[in-house]
Amino acid sequence: MKNLLLVMTIVIALFVSVGLVRMIDTRRANAPAQFADESLYVNAATARHMALAFNGLAADWYWMRSLQYVGGKVVAFEDTHTEGFVLSDLDLHLLPSLLRLSTALDPQFIAPYEYGAMLLPEVSPDDATALLLSGVAANPKTWRLYHLLGYVYWQRHHYEMASEIYAKGGSLPGAPPWMAAMGARMKGEGGSRDAAREMYGHLYDASTSS
Repeated sequence: MKNLLLVMTIVIALFVSVGLVRMIDTRRANAPAQFADESLYVNAATARHMALAFNGLAADWYWMRSLQYVGGKVVAFEDTHTEGFVLSDLDLHLLPSLLRLSTALDPQFIAPYEYGAMLLPEVSPDDATALLLSGVAANPKTWRLYHLLGYVYWQRHHYEMASEIYAKGGSLPGAPPWMAAMGARMKGEGGSRDAAREMYGHLYDASTSS
């Protein structure tokens, strides 16, 4: 009986959460255009308290919201422009907060860190660095996060820091040999085209193998 009551409580809570989300989205859709990008309703600490035992579910929700947010910006831009765009054209000022909320709710959720490493350097380099530093701190044995953090530092032309991060990540159990090699390369030729080509090659391989 106790298990049945627990399941019923969880199901009811989920239905209520979905209903609230739909109500908020409906109100946003009907809001004037200048209010369409209002700030987030809660900060990371508040979100953790509100999520209770559903932190993983809440993290997934904020992760999906980040994807919808960027997708919506792309569609809106393409509806009003005929030329191509770069990320700085989209005004993604809420993206750092959405990704920060998702990772605060579930620090071991790797996908938001990966997404942030790819997009945030063009949106807010400081937020990109902070997000990946928090990821490495929460997952110190995950070499892929060192790879992403090294990439963020490389994007910012901080080649010495990138070298240190790659060397540290390359020393972890299970890290591929090229991590340590990238550490050495960042120190000597971080700004070269060959280094850039290798960097993007490893990023591509990591994205297709995940």
